[in-house]
Amino acid sequence: MDTLKSLMDKHEYELVIKLTEKSGDVDSIFYRISALLAIGQGEKALAYLKEHHIELHKNLLLLIKVHIDLLLILGRFDEAYDELDYYKNLPYESQQVEELLSSMVGHIREEERAQYGKKSIPDEEIKSRLKNNDKGTAMSGLEMAGNRGVEPFIKEIQYLMLNNPSQAIKSFALMLLVQKKWEKEVEFKSKDSVIKVIPANTKAPFIGEPFNRLSKRMISEFKNPTISDNAISIFSSYIIDIYPNEVAEEDDYLIASLYLLSCDCLQIKDAPSIEEYCDTHKLDESKVKELYNRFAEMIQNF
Repeated sequence: MDTLKSLMDKHEYELVIKLTEKSGDVDSIFYRISALLAIGQGEKALAYLKEHHIELHKNLLLLIKVHIDLLLILGRFDEAYDELDYYKNLPYESQQVEELLSSMVGHIREEERAQYGKKSIPDEEIKSRLKNNDKGTAMSGLEMAGNRGVEPFIKEIQYLMLNNPSQAIKSFALMLLVQKKWEKEVEFKSKDSVIKVIPANTKAPFIGEPFNRLSKRMISEFKNPTISDNAISIFSSYIIDIYPNEVAEEDDYLIASLYLLSCDCLQIKDAPSIEEYCDTHKLDESKVKELYNRFAEMIQNF
């Protein structure tokens, strides 16, 4: 393997490809993919990765990085979102893998913006994306509309806020109009009810209380950055999920359910059960369970 690395460092890509022609070990496969990409054969690199996809699961962390980056280089953004969903649905591997998966959505969007910024996207393409039910496609449409100006796309954004199956995507659309201070009334489907909103008069999320107060409390009380970061992430998703409504639950019950769910998500050993936590903190067990289940269902669908 040292030989292959040295050859890669010396840009001897053709030789690496020749040496790995019949190799079946994971490291050699990754080096061959890198060499093919380096000589401009991205499609062959992707085909080779797909051919050995199962074997490459032995190094899942590297596989995710290489696979997604390869798709981005080839400009296959929709496929990158699809593959990311595939990796997210695999059984838990490690905290490193979970953190990588969490960062990948932003990475894909950043690359997508960079590439689309290099060429003119027709308005019709953006409108088509806004009416697409795929989360990644609709989100990229919102970002493009935000960069270009929402007025030409308001009909499609309105359609999205009423019809997209993802509550989070609907909320992001409304947040975009709030950010752009859209002054005309729009309809927004919040869970099972449709409400009328004037975005310019609507408060943006994450401003002031309770987000700041509860985030500080979680950091202070949990005394474990991994747990508090995960809990704050779940809480942030909840704020988006219920937007434009505001958080109404009592702080102690929010803290309890977020802590317990985060421990379960991270498979923290020796974490208290719901019953033990509620007994120690003198909380109504049924209320904690109800909120815990609500958060758990939300993150499954977010």
